[in-house]
Amino acid sequence: ESVDWSVADSVFELVVRWNPDAFTVQGADHSESVTGAWVSPAYFSTPGWEPALGRIFAPGEYTESGAVVVISDALWTRLFGRDPAVIGRAIRVQSMESAEGAGLATVVGILPPDTWRANWMADVLRPQPAGLPARFPMRARLQRGMSVEEAEQRLNALVLPQFGHVDPGYRVSI
Repeated sequence: ESVDWSVADSVFELVVRWNPDAFTVQGADHSESVTGAWVSPAYFSTPGWEPALGRIFAPGEYTESGAVVVISDALWTRLFGRDPAVIGRAIRVQSMESAEGAGLATVVGILPPDTWRANWMADVLRPQPAGLPARFPMRARLQRGMSVEEAEQRLNALVLPQFGHVDPGYRVSI
């Protein structure tokens, strides 16, 4: 049974979620299987990340037809020879886990080489379509003025009842 983690959003000012995935990416002369993630809208804004080249995802791109991609500096180097003309180019990207991730996607941004990502080896970031089941928060900022203790109490009141019967010692913690 799944848990609706979106109920926890009231505890946080900003919530970042990502769903890991693997992708096959067609480069200039060969394909490569890489790791990546579907990321929520706050993924870039929460830590204040900007791409080294291009842009991040626009709000309207978090849809099932959001065929855009931000790639790592390492993937840009390996598959595209650091060609800046890759920005705006449609490349073939195939998700290993989701039918929504198949087909052509336009490269809109390239991350700086030292940017921490969802998974330190993530080479492909895709916008997570709105309306997909909410995953648990991976990184979040508490509401201003809320203590960690208060946030944990609220999370436990909102989330634990969804689990059904669990060990009484189990708690959600921050």
